[in-house]
Amino acid sequence: MGGWYAEALEKRATAAAAAAADAAAAAAAAADAAAAAVSPDGRSNGGAAATAAAAAAAATPHALGVSDDLEINLKNSPNANSEMQQQQLQQQQQQQQQQQHEQQQLRQLHGRAVRDSRPKAAAAAAAAAAAAQWCPAAAAENGGSKNCCEANDAAAAAAAAAAAAAAAAPAAAAANGIEGKEDEIAAFEEKRCRLLRLHELCQGAVYTTSASVVFLVAACYMVSLSLAVLNSVPHENRFFANAVCICYMHALGDVPSPFFFGWLKDFLAPACAELGPDGKATAECLQQSNGLRLTLLCMYTPIVLMALSVLAAKSKGKAMLQQLQQQQQMQQQLQQQQQLLQRDLQQQQQLLQQRLHPGGTTTTQP
Repeated sequence: MGGWYAEALEKRATAAAAAAADAAAAAAAAADAAAAAVSPDGRSNGGAAATAAAAAAAATPHALGVSDDLEINLKNSPNANSEMQQQQLQQQQQQQQQQQHEQQQLRQLHGRAVRDSRPKAAAAAAAAAAAAQWCPAAAAENGGSKNCCEANDAAAAAAAAAAAAAAAAPAAAAANGIEGKEDEIAAFEEKRCRLLRLHELCQGAVYTTSASVVFLVAACYMVSLSLAVLNSVPHENRFFANAVCICYMHALGDVPSPFFFGWLKDFLAPACAELGPDGKATAECLQQSNGLRLTLLCMYTPIVLMALSVLAAKSKGKAMLQQLQQQQQMQQQLQQQQQLLQRDLQQQQQLLQQRLHPGGTTTTQP
């Protein structure tokens, strides 16, 4: 049972890791879009800003929606009213609120950086346009001189680069802030996976324990019926009844059980019928390990339940024997009391006869 639950939880952990990877990719896309929100020529890119906002909005449910599943699982658990789980739920809600607040701050910072970068980019573009318009006119006035144009072009390019760097600085800071949250999101996802695994293991333990108790009660009932049948047979036929019970137990139990379990193993794990060339289990057999586990469970569960049922029947028989002994003791005490009462009655009769016939002989009744 532990192997089955471990494999199921491993699959769910893999799915959770894939979801975390998707969230990290979405956060990385948001960071790239935020870095590309301002183009290298100093102009604000509205489409990139919109892409960054959409990526951040897509990454937010992956990063912040994990506590909702945990809250649902904790509410559905049979011990959801315990103080420990309530504290865990409160901590998860506080972490969710903190994550939402931080994401809102990051979005506000990114929007502010984009808004601040737009005037600077517009000013740089206006300066570059003015320099570009002034350069041909100055060249015409100076008789086709190109030095002035080259100097103005260099100055305009330097101004545009400085403006672009100043405009991209807030966006880069926002992108770094988003990237810094990836580690926290990954740690939160790992903690959530551990809590979910613990919750599911506890549920599995409850289910398996309940099933074992039900099977144990049924086995005790059957053993009690068998003992009742044996005890209901007269004493002279007790050995014959015991022999019949042993025969049908062997005929229906340990004799056909090897054939049945062999067929069950071949049915559930057909690849494990033979060993590999190296004398070990093959890869196909290892993939069918669930069939071997189920076969072992079917083999050992009846044996354990039978042993426990025999012990329970013995304890019940001891209790019944003690009750029978107590009843016998009570009957003996009642008989003794009746004998004492009869003696007292005989003595009283003798006294009455002596008083009625003081000079005569008295006869006592047996």
